[in-house]
Amino acid sequence: MKKFTNLLFFLFVAIGAFAQTQKTATWTTSSVFTDENHMQEISQELTITEGYTFSFAVGTQANGLYPRYYTSDGIRMYNGNQMTVKGTNIVKIEIEAVSTSYVGALTANTGAVATTGTAVTWTGKADEITLTNTNSQLRFATFTITYEEATATNPLDAMVASPAEGTITALGEIELSFGGAALTANEDANVEFQKNGETYLDGMAYMGDDNTIVYLNNADEQRITAPGTYTVVVPAGAITVDGTSLPQFSLNYVIETPKVDPIE
Repeated sequence: MKKFTNLLFFLFVAIGAFAQTQKTATWTTSSVFTDENHMQEISQELTITEGYTFSFAVGTQANGLYPRYYTSDGIRMYNGNQMTVKGTNIVKIEIEAVSTSYVGALTANTGAVATTGTAVTWTGKADEITLTNTNSQLRFATFTITYEEATATNPLDAMVASPAEGTITALGEIELSFGGAALTANEDANVEFQKNGETYLDGMAYMGDDNTIVYLNNADEQRITAPGTYTVVVPAGAITVDGTSLPQFSLNYVIETPKVDPIE
């Protein structure tokens, strides 16, 4: 039996693995302002979507004006005005100006700003971005943010078993991998080999020299060929994937009864 003699046990148990998913949210003046707000200064914090806000500051504007809302062309940011966008993992801000005459000249405290036609785009990655207008007016009625959201993933979704679950001719050592993730195995965990729903053989999880593969085998190293339905139950904590301790899971196999030729 292959053994991993230098098995490293993590001193912590991670509660989940995460992946980054990009999402977008668009804000428009029509979602907040009406004709009654014509020429109103915008000094309050506004919500783009849950957890994401923006606000304005006067900045270095000589006449001390906040940006204002105009019914005709939305928000006007004057020379020196600042807009601060806050949220987690923002990677893009896209502002659509009303015309090429009013695209302003934005600079950012982090990331980069580019202007193409009426599109003013910030790119980078930050939880807070301050955009400062350093030239003529920027007028816009809509802008969109793109942000990365962490979503929980299940390491079992990436598991590959060899032999694969299903119909087989014999059941011996089972090899498990998880998309190249780093693995550890708890050799003290009892892996149960069941036949037709009843306990058949005890087993274990162990590793070879490659820390991206875990092997399952019954304690007697018996190659199982008897027909029946087999379930290999791996207990919680037997395998750790990139620091995430797996819950209990099962693998299912069927060894069919050999067909006999009546003539023979």
